[in-house]
Amino acid sequence: MKRLVVVGTGLIGGSFARAARQARLFDEILGVEPDAARAATAVAAGIVDRIVDTVPAAADAVLLAVPSDLIDGWVVRLADHAGIVFDAGSVKGAVLDRVRATLGRIPPRFVPCHPIAGSEQSGPAAASAELFAGHEAILTATAETAAAAVDAVAGWWRAVGARVTFLDPDEHDRILALTSHLPHLVAFAYLQQVTPAHLEHAAGGFRDFSRIAASDPAMWAPIFTLNGAAVLGALDGLQAELDRLRALIERDDRAGLGRLIEDSRTRRRAFVPPGDRSAAGSIPVITIDGPSGSGKGTVASLLARRLGWHLLDSGALYRIVAAVARERGVPLDDAQALAALARGLEIVFADERVFVDGADLTRTIRTEESSQGASQVAVLQPVRDAILDLQRAQCRPPGLVADGRDMGTVVFPDAPLKVFLDASAEVRAERRYNQLKNNGLSVSLAALLANIRERDERDRRRAVAPLRPAEDSVLIDSTELSIDEVLGRVLEAARVRGLVART
Repeated sequence: MKRLVVVGTGLIGGSFARAARQARLFDEILGVEPDAARAATAVAAGIVDRIVDTVPAAADAVLLAVPSDLIDGWVVRLADHAGIVFDAGSVKGAVLDRVRATLGRIPPRFVPCHPIAGSEQSGPAAASAELFAGHEAILTATAETAAAAVDAVAGWWRAVGARVTFLDPDEHDRILALTSHLPHLVAFAYLQQVTPAHLEHAAGGFRDFSRIAASDPAMWAPIFTLNGAAVLGALDGLQAELDRLRALIERDDRAGLGRLIEDSRTRRRAFVPPGDRSAAGSIPVITIDGPSGSGKGTVASLLARRLGWHLLDSGALYRIVAAVARERGVPLDDAQALAALARGLEIVFADERVFVDGADLTRTIRTEESSQGASQVAVLQPVRDAILDLQRAQCRPPGLVADGRDMGTVVFPDAPLKVFLDASAEVRAERRYNQLKNNGLSVSLAALLANIRERDERDRRRAVAPLRPAEDSVLIDSTELSIDEVLGRVLEAARVRGLVART
């Protein structure tokens, strides 16, 4: 019989027990829980099969889901236990130091872990089998940790839905001080200023900022002291930023405040919640980048149709911004105004037509003027930030084909297949000429060639997301290839990567 013992049946321990039972990892799950009420709840809810006073010798795995300052005592007590011991604490370095100070070594069957998942709720009643799904579980094994133990624990975390990563213990503590410990510390401090009278006027901003201040003090007080050096370092960095903000406000420097806020907004928008990372990671993406006239748009459209996937024409988004900006008199070099404009547009792609705020702009955005305007606005970081969320939101089942200039390098850097299409400037100018002529537009081939060369130079030299292939791109020169030949090469690359079944 394979047996798991969970020491601490609260949110983390209880959730792991539920998930492990659901995944049928163990035949029996026991709990060690000194709190009588929690123990009764854990048994009644089916989280554990029964409560025991101590860890029995016949246990294959022991999860230490106790406050961080109690972990080292349990590791010492179980140093010679035959089972694999792993924890879920938020501090690694100090715990390992304390174990080493007591034992003179780290037990080889102890695997330090930290699942980056949780809630402001606590206790077995809050336990959920889905708590770890899509979230990171960091393993901070030492040189003394047995490889077989690491492999076993990593397998258990994966089985309950977590993404397993590995970090050095001290690096883990420095990172978590900034991304987890400091936010909680600030939330606790902020709430000291809030009285019941203030709550009558609180709304969404208060709710979102203060949520984590409802966390368990028995868990967080030890974290702050055990990881004290890293937490104080993060606090010093925050104080420096607060001093900078104070100085900007005292100088009435609205431009400086605007730049700081915009920079912070950009950093926040780069964050993808763990659940969304998991969902997006399960949806295949094929990116097709390249200069104007390389055939990427046509190939992407044909590929999406062939596979039955969604299509993202990212260039259309920039052409839309440029076209609407011209129509509304917004200068194409006013980054903030263009970003505000982009965020306020209602854009709908339907049946190969493009509707913006209810108006059909399909033909308007295909003009050479809109194309040139797109190249101008695409170099502006605030505009790119405004469009990034819209681009990534197009990643929906069963898959996405995305064409543009930075799909593989910026928007979908983890795409399993990245293609970079190129062709000579002369051939691309001729293709563009024929495309515009077929749309009933009067153009000059010589002017198109000059524009393409100018745009190539601008796109490749721009500081923001320059036109270049990703390091792992499949490079295809389409100068002397037909569209069908290019499509065939892309499909073969997709088959090699297991994205498309061989026929």
